[in-house]
Amino acid sequence: MATVWFQNRRTKWRKKHAAEMATAKRKQEEAADESDEDEDMRDDSAAKRLKRELAAHYGGGGGGGGGGGGIGGGI
Repeated sequence: MATVWFQNRRTKWRKKHAAEMATAKRKQEEAADESDEDEDMRDDSAAKRLKRELAAHYGGGGGGGGGGGGIGGGI
């Protein structure tokens, strides 16, 4: 009878441990996904910031090169 009790306890522990490990793994994967999304957003905002700074430095305004001292402007 004691043997059965120990077997049941071990089975219960193994199930509980497996469930905890699955939960921890899921949380870790979610955190990794969120950090990837945050990194993508930072990259995107850095690209937008660089674009704005270049536009401000080279005369901005938009279009394809006429006047204003921008790259290729005034030729």
